[in-house]
Amino acid sequence: MSDNNLSNTPETPIIPPMIFMGIAVIGLFVALGVAVVNGSLNVVGIGALAVSILSIVMWGVLNPQQFTNMLRGRAVSFGGTAVLVTVIVIIASALIYIVIREQNIRVDFSDSNAYTLTDSVREAVQIISADPNTPDMRIVGFFNSTQADQQEQVEVLLQEFVQASDGKLSYALYDPDRQPGLAESYGATPGMLFVVPLNADGTDNIEEAKAIATTDQLYIVDAMITASALGDFRLYWLVVDNGVGIDDAEGTGGTIITTLLADQLNWTVEPLTIAQLTNPDNGPELGAAEDGEVIVIPGGTTPLPDTAIAALQDYVDQGGDIIVLAGTNLEGDDSLATAPNMTDFLQRNYGVSVNNDLVIDPQATYSLVELDVFNFSDTLITNDFGANDTLHLSFPHSLNIAEQPAGVTVTVVANSSDTAYTKPSPNYNQEIAEEQVTQAEGDPTGTMALGAVAENSGTGSTAIVWGATSLFENYYRQLSGYGLRNFDAAISSLFYGINYQDFLANLPTLAYDDQPQNTPILADEVHMGLIRFVSLLLIPFGVLTAGVFVWLSSRERRIEPGKQVG
Repeated sequence: MSDNNLSNTPETPIIPPMIFMGIAVIGLFVALGVAVVNGSLNVVGIGALAVSILSIVMWGVLNPQQFTNMLRGRAVSFGGTAVLVTVIVIIASALIYIVIREQNIRVDFSDSNAYTLTDSVREAVQIISADPNTPDMRIVGFFNSTQADQQEQVEVLLQEFVQASDGKLSYALYDPDRQPGLAESYGATPGMLFVVPLNADGTDNIEEAKAIATTDQLYIVDAMITASALGDFRLYWLVVDNGVGIDDAEGTGGTIITTLLADQLNWTVEPLTIAQLTNPDNGPELGAAEDGEVIVIPGGTTPLPDTAIAALQDYVDQGGDIIVLAGTNLEGDDSLATAPNMTDFLQRNYGVSVNNDLVIDPQATYSLVELDVFNFSDTLITNDFGANDTLHLSFPHSLNIAEQPAGVTVTVVANSSDTAYTKPSPNYNQEIAEEQVTQAEGDPTGTMALGAVAENSGTGSTAIVWGATSLFENYYRQLSGYGLRNFDAAISSLFYGINYQDFLANLPTLAYDDQPQNTPILADEVHMGLIRFVSLLLIPFGVLTAGVFVWLSSRERRIEPGKQVG
């Protein structure tokens, strides 16, 4: 048989190729419908997407000529095929995005990897989350409808934090226009983020929410550290006669310090009555704080009962810490701090006590009963005091530092100059004439200790003793800008007594990872001159010259009249 009898007509496929294209479209719509209804692709959606992709492949295999034309761009440019392919590409792209999102596949293309946690931040988040004392926390953000792009970018970063925290951290994003009450409770404006610890019932502890200055992972983890650094610190303020009152907002009261500790540092600050001290069943459980606890004895004009002294002894035997402020009995009798039972208690446990006297320093006495102190030791309480800083003490008492018991170390924090002297048991109810406080023969003279820290290694107890109550009074907080450091010394005394520095030292710190884009570029005068020449002269005029040359080379020559072009 001749070869001319063979047909050159292509064989028609048993299954028309367009059927596969229809199956592909149906599969894409099914997958898209599943994603819209369920919010994610389940088994059915993924199966429909796979069938759609296989159908497109089969269409290309059975119809290679049209598939080739599509790749060449001719078929795609004209007719219904262009519309069909466009729809398929759009739907496929949307479904592929959904799959990538569900599988949590992401690549950070920002120059500084702003949406990927650095190693130091990830380590800090893991340390915070691993601490059993760290409360569960939530990052709360407020974004309105015009900030959809910003919200999506922030959410990517927040997911990184949640993943690194191993369940300790969550996040919630709200529209302040739809929930204005919630935004107002946080004091939030659109675009703001907060880190808030959670209460035991899982609700937000909005009072302890920490605002994030800017949407940056370093600021977020700093806010996490601050929000988690609550600790269990308890300050018990002994209620005594004519002492510095915990609820007294007057100049001689102590509300500024106690409010600051309670509101800003989340300390437990409570009054402690003599009845509660001597009968623990009716008061707070002393010694139960996990991180630190201190009893402040804020002056007082009358001695404590012996039962209260015995209760204090039990407290310090268990390692409890105390701060004693010496008050003044205006009649000249012993006050709480100078009474024999308190003197014996302090000497027995700490080797320091308070004298019933008035310290007068000709070089530093502000008035007959007021003293400025300029001499400080290098302790954690006063180590940042400068040469021009001072403590202002009213009715100052000297401290008696006697032979120290075994295991006790006493450090003087503040003292007078060596020209000071003391007057014993002055009666302030009578008018004090200057001649009554003039130095006389027999008056104790020399450097007088006015503040001291005593640490008992045997019991683990620390006592901080000051010869006046002025440090903790509201009035001197208002004068801090004039070089008076009373308030600073009071806060430092509380921090030292309650071991707050150790707590802060154990908080995680951030080591800032070096970013290549942050590396400075250094150039000397020679290089700067070269840079100026290239940027200001060579590049602009070089481009101009090249343009003129191209224009001259490519322009057509004019033909002169009567001249033949051969």
